[in-house]
Amino acid sequence: MGLLDKYKKTRVIFNTSDHINIEKFDYTGFSVEEKVLLIELEEKAKFTGKLLRHNLQELAIVFKEAQEIFVNNKNCNFGNWYKNLGFKKDFVYLCLERYNLALKFGDNSIYNFPDRAIRDLKKLNEMDEGEFIIEILDDDEPIERLKEYRNISALQKKTEEDEKKEILEDSFKNINKKLKKYSLSKKDLISLEKYLEKINKILEKYDKSK
Repeated sequence: MGLLDKYKKTRVIFNTSDHINIEKFDYTGFSVEEKVLLIELEEKAKFTGKLLRHNLQELAIVFKEAQEIFVNNKNCNFGNWYKNLGFKKDFVYLCLERYNLALKFGDNSIYNFPDRAIRDLKKLNEMDEGEFIIEILDDDEPIERLKEYRNISALQKKTEEDEKKEILEDSFKNINKKLKKYSLSKKDLISLEKYLEKINKILEKYDKSK
């Protein structure tokens, strides 16, 4: 049975008396009828979300199988195939990445991870940080763990950039001092000026990126 058949056969049935729990969200200011409807919509959203996550896994398998066929057939292009179906490249390759990660680490919960978390896991996988990925997946809150990793990485990157800037600024100052102290040939002056100009451009680029 294909995905379209499953969509056609799926019927969502709700019994509001079984699902109402006003304490979950503050609906102060709404009428009783509106509260009942909003809580029913909550349940529908949760159900549809689970359905979408399940179908995301199936889609990933579909894309993987199709990609393997296209790899062995040079007459057609995989990209043209999925574009013809209305899918965007980013979505398709994130599905494929979910498939690869779930297969490698034996954890289907990866299919439920948000896109940013998948990109983080992909980066870690490319860095051969398999043990760290397993540690993240075993965590009670893997998404939060990935956020912590992302924040630490960003802080480390900023620290490294600040250190590089400091080194460049020191070099700039030292060369300027030498220019004032020593009598240099015209050729040396031109070379130093070009070097200083290069450093200055790097510093300007760094400041604009902040």
